[in-house]
Amino acid sequence: MTDQPAPGLPIAVALRTADVAVIAPFYRELFGWTLPGSGVGAAVDGEGTAVAGIAPVGVAGAGWFPVLASPGDAAERIVSAGGRVLGDDPAGLALADPVGAHLLVGESTDVPLPPPGPGRAVWFENMTTDPAAADAFYPTVFELGLAPTDTPEYALLLGPAGPVAGRLALPPELAGFIGVRWMVYLAHFDLDAAIEQVATLGGTVLVPPRETPTGRVTAVADPGGAVLTLLTPAPR
Repeated sequence: MTDQPAPGLPIAVALRTADVAVIAPFYRELFGWTLPGSGVGAAVDGEGTAVAGIAPVGVAGAGWFPVLASPGDAAERIVSAGGRVLGDDPAGLALADPVGAHLLVGESTDVPLPPPGPGRAVWFENMTTDPAAADAFYPTVFELGLAPTDTPEYALLLGPAGPVAGRLALPPELAGFIGVRWMVYLAHFDLDAAIEQVATLGGTVLVPPRETPTGRVTAVADPGGAVLTLLTPAPR
């Protein structure tokens, strides 16, 4: 029998989009992915590895979402901790935290996270305007630990084996146009080339490249409006 992942562990990433035909060229050119023509299934990279689950827009809305391993009584915990259950999603259950960030939870996944690599999810971040509310919700619902960092507005969510995601208190200049959300970070090892491609492929650069402790990052939106961050990891 397969062991269930610990609650709160990211087990997959999901893209919910209104028209897969509109976004397919964007991801094909940027990452070498093939998206399912039906709009339902998996994005597959150039190595033949499934990297993300694809489905039409549902109760969580359009966009990129992490899928966190669900505790058995997820719905009860979510409501008790001040969140909202939005409804069923192909990945499991869609929810909103008390600040309004949407994410997905599930007990298993057909498209598990692959090992790190180009075009693959490498980090997850809860971007919030109410860090106190977020810091109460996620440890309560998912049994995650919380660790401060040297950056006052940033904390780490901890699973049994270490950090699983970050929590960023959004500065006002970002809150207005990035908004409260869960951010999915995808690895890309030539950020300058990627930025040039984003514009020509119908996407938008939302936040210009900047250096962070984890690497060089830029937030972009695909042609359907789904927001993601491209990350060139810092050398170790």
